[in-house]
Amino acid sequence: MERWQKSLAKTVNSLDYLAERFKIDPEPLRPVVERYPMRIAPYYLSLIKEVGDPIWRQCVPDPRELEDGFLLILMTRPNCLRCLD
Repeated sequence: MERWQKSLAKTVNSLDYLAERFKIDPEPLRPVVERYPMRIAPYYLSLIKEVGDPIWRQCVPDPRELEDGFLLILMTRPNCLRCLD
């Protein structure tokens, strides 16, 4: 097995694992993870200190991504993430 394949095999793509680790309800995330699959490397997972921190926001799909216009806002105003909280 190649090195990249070993690394890929260790990634987290289970919403249930994420929910257990961070003590969250996985149901609001389920539809968005089904549409936009999640895969987090163990190193990046170790950097996440709490739900909603900057690394979380980079790695975990946000339910707002399913809303009409959300991605258009992000594409036209990349610094707008702060105004969406």
